[in-house]
Amino acid sequence: MPDFTIRTLMTTAPPSIGPKDTVRRALMLLRATNTAELLVMDGGKLVGTLNERDIWERCPTAMVVLNEKQADELPAKLRAALPVQDPCEYLIQNAPRERLAELDLDLAKFTAWAGLAQSLLTLGRSYVPSGAVKSMTVFYAHPLRGTKQDWLTNQLHRWDAFARMPNRYVDVPGEHHTLMGAKHVPKFQAVLKNEINRALRGH
Repeated sequence: MPDFTIRTLMTTAPPSIGPKDTVRRALMLLRATNTAELLVMDGGKLVGTLNERDIWERCPTAMVVLNEKQADELPAKLRAALPVQDPCEYLIQNAPRERLAELDLDLAKFTAWAGLAQSLLTLGRSYVPSGAVKSMTVFYAHPLRGTKQDWLTNQLHRWDAFARMPNRYVDVPGEHHTLMGAKHVPKFQAVLKNEINRALRGH
C-alpha cells in the first residue's frame, strides 16, 4: 500500500443530514451520493453517523411494503380481486401509507417496478451463459424449492463450466427471498465485506 496521507484520500465534502430529516430522505441521499455513511449534523455540530444497516435494523417497515400478516393473506386476496382489480392497484391501496411515502411509490411507479421485475424474471429464465471467467464467488441461501444441498450440487455448480479455476460457494443465512431482509442483511453484509477483502488480498 503506497504511503499516502489521509488528506490525499479523504472526501472533503461528505454528505450530511439533520437529526429531524426523514428516513426516506436519508435513503435517497445514501443512494444518490453512492456513499456508505452519512454525517448527522445539528447546528454545524457532528452528533452522529447513519448508514443503511442502521436503517434496516431499526425500522421494521424499511424492508417490506406489506406487513407479515398482509403478506401471508395476499395470494388469496389477489385471487379474489382478479380479474376485477389489477394486482398492482390492490397492493398500492392496501400498503401502509408511510411505507409508500418512504419509497416514493404511487400506482404508476409501482407498476413500472413490477414490469421491470417481471422482465428480469423472464431474462433469467431465458438467459444462456457463454464464455468463461477466471473464477467466481457464488452466494447461496435456502432455495424456494428443495434442499440447500440439492440447490448447490445440482443447480449452482453448473457455473463451474464457465470458470477456468475452482469457484467459491458461500453459504449465507436466510432463504432465497429473505436474505436481504432486515433479519439477515447485516450478516450478509458482513459476509460480503469479508469476501471482498479476501478478493482484494488476492486469495
